[in-house]
Amino acid sequence: MLYDNGFEQLVNQPTRECNTLDLFLTNCPDLIPRVEIIPGLSDHNIPYCEINTSFRGKCQTQRQIPLYARADWDSLRAAAEDLSTELQVKKSSHSTDELWSTFKDKLLAAIKKFIPHKTARPQNNLPWITPNIRRLINKRDRKYRRMKKTGSAKLREEYKSLRRTIQRQIRRSYWSYLNSIFTEDSNTCQVNNKRSRKPFKRSYVLHGHTLETVSTVKYLGTTMSENATWDTHINTMVTKANKTLGFLRRNLKISSVSIKEKAYKAFVRPVLEYASSVWDPHTKKNTDKIEAVQRRAARFVLNRFHNTSSVSSMLSTLGWQSLKQRRKTARLGTLFKIHHGIVQCPVISSKLVPPPTRQRRKHNCQFKQITTRTLCRDGSFLPRTIKDWNSLPAVTVEAATVDTFVSRASAS
Repeated sequence: MLYDNGFEQLVNQPTRECNTLDLFLTNCPDLIPRVEIIPGLSDHNIPYCEINTSFRGKCQTQRQIPLYARADWDSLRAAAEDLSTELQVKKSSHSTDELWSTFKDKLLAAIKKFIPHKTARPQNNLPWITPNIRRLINKRDRKYRRMKKTGSAKLREEYKSLRRTIQRQIRRSYWSYLNSIFTEDSNTCQVNNKRSRKPFKRSYVLHGHTLETVSTVKYLGTTMSENATWDTHINTMVTKANKTLGFLRRNLKISSVSIKEKAYKAFVRPVLEYASSVWDPHTKKNTDKIEAVQRRAARFVLNRFHNTSSVSSMLSTLGWQSLKQRRKTARLGTLFKIHHGIVQCPVISSKLVPPPTRQRRKHNCQFKQITTRTLCRDGSFLPRTIKDWNSLPAVTVEAATVDTFVSRASAS
């Protein structure tokens, strides 16, 4: 089938044991000078390919921008009325294509006549080409044309000197532009952990600029704090979820329960569960704050906003599991994947050791509980999830697949 469609498969060595699981298809094999297999982080090797290609940037072209503030709307309305009258007269004697051509041509002509336009110049300059460098480039081009026209040796030397000056300034401006990305006003910063008994304070320098020390920083969608808590992240996440739910209430004014339920599960609940295995709160204050969003969503879905209505019965009617239980299931699912090597995390895998033999076990896959000094550490992912894992029944822990484990863990 590949050869019938003009493709060629270039990976001819096994990538996992004796099987070739990775394919590289191309219809231009001459552009691929090198294909080899290199060792990976697990039992799955990595196909390494080199491709000879070049990037072709698309240059902007001049475009017309209408100036609606200076348009002659009265004349445009009159032209539209005349066009409507003309189409009414021609509709019985002309085809649909002819009427459409007449409508389009006359309307575009009226827009061009009664709405002024301005021409936008293309912006193709590199950001480090400053106006001063641009003036020097124009001066170099003029001197080059004069040199080619006259053949003067003096102009040739002046041209070469100017060309070297421009090259030096471009290099200097280029590196200055790169360094400006890492200034103190940028998002490059550091967070020190202040929960430690002996906080380790250190200043880091990147491209000659000392990184600013901040109390919170957003990384990969989560907000980390210097006190090692997730209060700031949860507050930001709940605010965003409430705004999204408010948007749905204002714009989704329908009575269909199923559609509103799908809207909640598609737009609001993913915000509340993004990376929940990492930040799952252990305090009642943060847990109730997150659950309050789902309780508001239940009122929205069932359209029951009276203060005497029972939200618990609404959740039971909808069959929604609490977000706390869903986060617990997500944590257990993540630990299951790490334990079985589906997700490679050597730092956590090295701490999943069996408990002492004298300890009573509920199943044969229990792990040694991690000793902690603070409640914050005890409520973090690994110590907390190991406790939940050890309390699971044996039939759940011995599940063969992730889906089976998640379904049993969710029901337990």
